Amino acid sequence: MAVGFLSDFIKYTSDHTYQQATVESYSNEGLPLVLKGMTWNMLNLCHSENTKYKSANNPFGLDELTVGYENRKKVQIVFIMKQISSNTLDFILLQEVDIFTGKDLPSFVSNFLVQLHDKNWGTVHSQPLDDLHMPLLILYDKAKLEFVSQKAIFPRDSDGKKCALEATFIDKSTGETVCIVNINLDYNTNHSDAILRYQQEQINTGKLTVIGGDTNSDDYPSMAGDRLIPSCIINPDGGPLGKDCLKRRDGFMANPPNANAIVIITEGVCGYFEWKQPNKIKTFLRDNKDPNAVGKIVVKILNPVKEGLGHVTHKSMPGASYIIPGQEYLVLGISSSPLKN
Repeated sequence: MAVGFLSDFIKYTSDHTYQQATVESYSNEGLPLVLKGMTWNMLNLCHSENTKYKSANNPFGLDELTVGYENRKKVQIVFIMKQISSNTLDFILLQEVDIFTGKDLPSFVSNFLVQLHDKNWGTVHSQPLDDLHMPLLILYDKAKLEFVSQKAIFPRDSDGKKCALEATFIDKSTGETVCIVNINLDYNTNHSDAILRYQQEQINTGKLTVIGGDTNSDDYPSMAGDRLIPSCIINPDGGPLGKDCLKRRDGFMANPPNANAIVIITEGVCGYFEWKQPNKIKTFLRDNKDPNAVGKIVVKILNPVKEGLGHVTHKSMPGASYIIPGQEYLVLGISSSPLKN
């Protein structure tokens, strides 16, 4: 079936929702270092499994037409610029960024980059020599961060291609070194040990490090995030429908800059997916003659402060690169999750 717009199905423009968080680093000396960021997997061009491309990134088996793809990307870029213009973010991590990688960029992408420059924001983008399995893009506020260097890290098991882009900055407010890492981890590689070793190395060398992006797995206990808020659609046509299709795969990890410091991650405004049963909404994912395809996946936006829901805070032990064991989240105020009963 040729469909031009993913939001025809889910009223959204990607199979991932965006996530935002504030990361604060506290030590015995000096001012706290505070970074506010967003991560979003934008979803590359969708090809159906019936086409020669056989892309695996396609939640509904779409064969996306060029016009629908470009319309979807235009909406996404408007959304990203709105976040930048809000003056509430220091950096944005983007995955599945094929729209930025062509030899000749579409005019709306070129215009976006000009607007980005006008707002004093910069870009750190992966290069072919980085040998990443998929390009990655970091946007950052030059008034807050001064770029120093970049490198690719976290190779996958199958072919050694890297799954993350590390950018090193100087935080202008404190003069401290900061590393921001954009991840799009491999489905078939467990990167947990590599991430913990990397974070310990960063602590030993005095670098506050924020890791964010798409883990492609539920097996990362160090990823801060309300586990009851799904951020990703897992191929509804390839498995059971309903809640099993919705997973928490996007979020942030962080480590303090030294053994005496702690880090706190506070979740901000984010999107999440929800499964609506057929008795609540009469919309169909596939042909309405298919009895297994009733219901609808919808996206909702959560603003903990505006909605008076409190917020979810994740606090590390001093010098630790993980969340307090057994406490994936500590709830301050009432629950931040609209999915909790």
